[in-house]
Amino acid sequence: MPAISFRTIDDVEWNIADDNSFSRLYTHVWKINIPVHISRCNDLKTLLNKFEEERADRYRLSKDRDRFIISRGWLKILLAKYAGVLPDEVEFLQGADKKPHMKGSDFHYNVSHSGDWILIAISGRKVGIDIEYINPEFAYNDILDQCFSSQDAGRILTDRDSRVLFYNWWTRKEALLKSSGKGLDDDLPAIPCADGQHLVSSSMILSEEDVLVGSFRVAEGYVGSIACIQPVNQIAFWDVNRKENMLDKYLNC
Repeated sequence: MPAISFRTIDDVEWNIADDNSFSRLYTHVWKINIPVHISRCNDLKTLLNKFEEERADRYRLSKDRDRFIISRGWLKILLAKYAGVLPDEVEFLQGADKKPHMKGSDFHYNVSHSGDWILIAISGRKVGIDIEYINPEFAYNDILDQCFSSQDAGRILTDRDSRVLFYNWWTRKEALLKSSGKGLDDDLPAIPCADGQHLVSSSMILSEEDVLVGSFRVAEGYVGSIACIQPVNQIAFWDVNRKENMLDKYLNC
């Protein structure tokens, strides 16, 4: 039976990227602030192919269109850096597990967004990422029994910061299921999420491999989690908002 280890990654340091940030030895998390890059949407759109442009144009709301362009543009920039190619050479294919991957590369990636932020996880092995805005208006109590076991739901309700714990544990489940490509289904309440190691059936996560799931603070009011196949050498955290000249370099602006 595969083992899932859950832990909180405290005091995450979001580093400034440089040319040494793209090592294959690590699992990397990149965060992107959407409002910072709104003014660069036209530049980032030049990295999209015809089908991606058509997808962007199908979004009815400009905020959704801008988010897609920023997310896809930066994903291409980052993957190009890892692979040593140009961003417009990055192509995506869908695997048998329905997870997209970069054509001609062994890199795995996953993308999540919420509110003002986008997270991109890149690794040499299967990976899942999730981010959530801690919405103070959301009635999370109403869905606890649909998402958590009775024991975990009880722990959430009695925690002194129950709303944060709800979102923290929710992102853990999302990241874990995204890493396998399974998605949300009837097994959701049974999937563990509390700190520590848990043995689960391989059918629950569509994998025989052990998984590490780490949760962390993204920014004020946002939590995230990453799920990656064990063993994990190191998880490094990078902030592209502090490296805008990376965008200028690729766009020749």
